[in-house]
Amino acid sequence: MKNCIDNFLIFAALCCWNLAGSACSVQHQNLTSLKELQQWIGHPANGLVQSSNAGGLELQMCYLPPACLAARDRAAEACTPQQWDSLLSLHSQSMCFRFQIGMDDDSEAAARDVMTSGLSSPEEFHQRVMAMNFAMDRTISLIAGEEQLAPVLTNFENVYGLTPHRSLILVFPRPADPDLASFELQWDDLVYNSGVHRFRFERSHIESVPTLML
Repeated sequence: MKNCIDNFLIFAALCCWNLAGSACSVQHQNLTSLKELQQWIGHPANGLVQSSNAGGLELQMCYLPPACLAARDRAAEACTPQQWDSLLSLHSQSMCFRFQIGMDDDSEAAARDVMTSGLSSPEEFHQRVMAMNFAMDRTISLIAGEEQLAPVLTNFENVYGLTPHRSLILVFPRPADPDLASFELQWDDLVYNSGVHRFRFERSHIESVPTLML
């Protein structure tokens, strides 16, 4: 299971599609490529990308369906239809999200690195790096009915050079009640002190992800 999660982290970190600006909407039908699935996920009308803006931050939370990781695993080597089904079943045991933290386009800091914005000393920068890499699991939770679930794994994207956005991969256990109409992810921002952010997802949107036929 750990190897599968590690594979997912590598795959998700390398995905470079623009979640907010996908060019087209693919209707609910069987898809034949990972690119089509990525476009479908990123289209706002499909409900798998939720946003929040506050305190100069622009945040996006994107649900990544099991087919994404299964497709990455399949790309490594050919597999039979039965093996494909097994990959989908394996990755359906958890829920995965890509959390992007960036500067609001209207903020004065939009052109600067999101990791250094608002800081005045190397010590503050070190504290932010430590918090983003090692403490996000304490401030992000998945709330489903009476359950409040912490991520079982977080992975902060490391990049070289300055960038206005950074991404975090989150892996949660699936809620005990599969029939809940909705759930939300909540981030209590202690890094930028922008408040509490909530990202609500509908089960109907999660279940409407098209089938990926490879």
